[in-house]
Order: sequence, then structure tokens, then C-alpha cells
Amino acid sequence: MDHFTEAQPPIAMMRLPGIGQKKTLKYAQECGDSESAFFSVACGEMGKSKEAAATAWMEAGRTIVQCRQLGIRPIASTNSDGQYPRQLDVLRRTGPNGRIKDERPPVIYVKGDIEALRHPGRTVAIVGTRNPTEHGMDSARRLGGYAAQEGISVVSGLAYGCDQQAHEGCTEEGGTAIAILAHGFDYIYPRDNQYLANTILDCGGCWVSEYPPGTKAGRWSFIARDHLQSALSDLIIVIQTGTKGGTMHTVGFAEVQGRPIACLRPNRAEANYPEVQGNWALLNNGRAYELAKPSDLQKILNPIPSSGDGAALEGSQFSLFDGHSGS
Repeated sequence: MDHFTEAQPPIAMMRLPGIGQKKTLKYAQECGDSESAFFSVACGEMGKSKEAAATAWMEAGRTIVQCRQLGIRPIASTNSDGQYPRQLDVLRRTGPNGRIKDERPPVIYVKGDIEALRHPGRTVAIVGTRNPTEHGMDSARRLGGYAAQEGISVVSGLAYGCDQQAHEGCTEEGGTAIAILAHGFDYIYPRDNQYLANTILDCGGCWVSEYPPGTKAGRWSFIARDHLQSALSDLIIVIQTGTKGGTMHTVGFAEVQGRPIACLRPNRAEANYPEVQGNWALLNNGRAYELAKPSDLQKILNPIPSSGDGAALEGSQFSLFDGHSGS
């Protein structure tokens, strides 16, 4: 089945007035790649008019054309050939009332080598403040480079600061990098990172977004991006963070998803800087493994199952390895 035509029904559903991610996930399976099945669901179970359904189908068709022109692959959660990342299964879980809570994107958009999402090795997210100290910048870059040398792919958000340094360190070593974007692929934000974004593709990595071409970045989309960063990774590594902000959103998502967290220990000279107070909070509360040097990464990763197996972890299953407790 063609993944372009397979993605059109859920894209169209998301264009219907009053229909969001939850209902799209519920009904998309009924449609396959069938236009007639889409109209049947839209005008039947969803209660929309034929005119609204026709408009949504036409707009989805335009999105498909844009994707073909821009070299973007839309992959529906209903994908029949296994291209939708299994790691995102962690976003589908049973709530306290026993009901399934499904927070997977109905469609993800990928530009570059989709095999990067099925990386045979391990995958880590390297995240942190947009305004790190010099030590933070150097640490993110060295860790990204070390990961690449060890065959570990690096996920990040292409933002200034820690994200940028981690991806540059990774690509300089020819490693596989995955950039999670908070907008459509018809532009890159921040604009200064266009070259880095292209380098990621040149090195066999990819860009991932849950937003179609033409979608502008907004505060809500940056927060939503964070849950993909953690879900697509075996381990989330915090370089430097304050007690609030985007990095802590990623940490919160990771904890809900059962993804383990590692955290760079601040050096003595910067111990009281606001940029590292989130690090102290995570380490002192035992919420994160302590990462003192790049080679600690393998010690942390070894006992952790691969997220490519769709695994979610309970924090109580793991203890911080000897000699690096967070207390």
C-alpha cells in the first residue's frame, strides 16, 4: 500500500472542524487508503457534512502533493508496512480508569533516511538550555561526538545551545542524528541552523515532525515536540537546565513514558548558576543517573532495553550504577 495515499484519510480527518488527534486515531483504521471509506466515516460516525468532508479531503490531497514535491514522507499510525516507529507505542498506554490513552500523532512527517528511526544501535536524546555555559556547550558537543563514535544515534530539537552542539558533535563524527521539529518542513527554525539541518540529512539522519508543510511553530508545538524527543529515545540526557522550561517538559514526558534520564553533573565553578539548578534538582531527588563523563553513557545504556522494541520502563526497575549516585 502506498504510504502517501494511506496517510491521506487521517490527514483529512485532522482538517475536519472539531476533529482532533483522539478521534482521528479512533476512526483512521476503518479507512485504510479509501476515499469512499473516509467519506463514510466523516459523514457517518463523525457527523460532518459532505461539503466539510470534501473540503478536508481536498486539503489533505494538497498536503500529499506538497510532501511529494518536498521529499517528505507522511507515515500514518495505521501504516501497513511497519514504517510508523514502534518507539511511539509508549504514547499509547492504559490510564487509571482502565481506558487506553493514545497520544501518538496520527501522522508523522519524515524527511531524510527513514531507516534512522529504525537504528540498529541505541538512541539517546541530548537536550538542555538554549543558553548553556561554555562547559555546557563543550559537554553537549563532546557527548554528541562520543555517541556517534559508539554507533549511538542522537535525537534533539535543533534549537540553539545544547541541542545544536549535540547535533554538531554527532554529525562531525559522521553519526546518525534525528532532529525533532515543531513545525512543517517548508522552513527551518531557527533559520541559522539550516546548514546543520541539511548536514543531518547528508549524514544519513532525518527530520521528524507531527506537523504538515505550512504549519508554523508555536508555543504549544514546541511543548508537543518534547514528547516525541523522549518517546523516540532509549535515554534522555540533560546537559544543563533551569528548574523550568522546555528541557523540564521533556523530562516530565520521559518520566510519564518510563524513559530513563541521565544528567550532567555541574562543575564546581558553575554550581550556583541558574542554568544548572534543574540538574541539581534531578540528581538530588534521585530522578536521574549521574553522567560525569561521556564514557559513563555506555554504563547507563547497557541494562536498558531498546525503545525500538516498543519498551517502556519503570524507574524502580533500575538503580543508579555504582560510584555515580545522584544523592
